Order: sequence, then C-alpha cells, then structure tokens
Amino acid sequence: MSKRNQYDHTSRYVPAYRDPSPQKHIYIEPADLAGLPTAAMTTVEIRTTHSDKAKAFQIVSVPLALAVGAGSLIVGLVGWSVPLFSVAALAWLWSGFLLTWLAAWVIHNVVSADGIALLHTMWGWQYLKRDQKARLKRFENEL
Repeated sequence: MSKRNQYDHTSRYVPAYRDPSPQKHIYIEPADLAGLPTAAMTTVEIRTTHSDKAKAFQIVSVPLALAVGAGSLIVGLVGWSVPLFSVAALAWLWSGFLLTWLAAWVIHNVVSADGIALLHTMWGWQYLKRDQKARLKRFENEL
C-alpha cells in the first residue's frame, strides 16, 4: 500500500468533457401502427338485473344496519340515560341505522362493476389532464 505525500495537494478530479455544440431536437415520425395488434381490453359482462343487485344489497345491509342501530340505542340508553320511549331514543336508533345503511350503500356502489368502471374512467381522465399540463408546460419552455 503506497502512502501519499502529505504535501502533495494535487487534485485527482478530472472534469467532465463539455461538448460546445448545442443540443438538437430530433423529431421522430410515429411508426405505422396499423399492423400491430390492439391493446388488451377489459370488458365487464353483467348477467344480472338491477333488481337482483338491489335485493342482494337489501339482504346484506338491512340486518347489519338494524344491528348497529339497536347497538347504538343500547349505548344511548345505558351511556347517556336516554328514556326508552322517547323521540331521542327513536332518533338515536334511526341515526345508527341510517349512517350504517348509507356507508354500506356507498361501499356497495363503489366496489360494484359500475362503480369500478366509473372510477377507472375518472382516474383515466385525471391522468390525461396531468399529462396534457406537463406536455404544454414542456412545450412552452421549449419555445
């Protein structure tokens, strides 16, 4: 192992080569895409009716919402001393039922085939808007 002289302060840094010619923008014509296969597409085939979906949602959500409403009524009776036969108890039961049913309805519609298609379309348009803004910004900077 060689030892460097402590008084040798020469640099071992070699600067990068700088090309004095300006960069040229090269435009490449797009290839002929007529002969290429199309991109894979996902299609959704719905073989049920909307009344079948509504019945399935009702079968799932109403018992759940009733259980949460009854549970919230018990919490209101025990925890906050709400009288059993009163408008406050009815409001407590109804609010628990309604909030649970509403949350189930939103989740059901978002994860259904129609909801997924809607989200896919919305996110696709957002992606295109961001891409267009970036392209316009780059184009304005080049001018």
